[in-house]
Amino acid sequence: MLPPPPESIVEFSIEDGLDARWDEPRITALVRSIISAEPALAPARYAIGLHLVHDATIRALNAEHRGQDVPTDVLSFPLIDPDGVDFVVPPGQLLGYDHEDDADRSRMRQREEEALRPFGFIR
Repeated sequence: MLPPPPESIVEFSIEDGLDARWDEPRITALVRSIISAEPALAPARYAIGLHLVHDATIRALNAEHRGQDVPTDVLSFPLIDPDGVDFVVPPGQLLGYDHEDDADRSRMRQREEEALRPFGFIR
């Protein structure tokens, strides 16, 4: 029998001045469920930071990093190691989903719904 996979670390933060709350245990379970459902990711250990920000902040970040001057629901960024260690991607794997074209958008939204539904989350 194989040992259980190591648990991922999920860190939460809320932008100053934003009146919002997290259901940290439920969101942590969702993140771990998503990781375990992706063969390229499991059974490694990950640290994931989730940051809830104002619409103005996410709009500015979206404009800066994607050239889209509109708010969005999610932006994701790869790990940046100050010691210069590269983020390791498994050979031949695409770890993220995006919505740059209609086919990718549809695929990403379907995966989101599949992940969110069992935990009672809706978009």
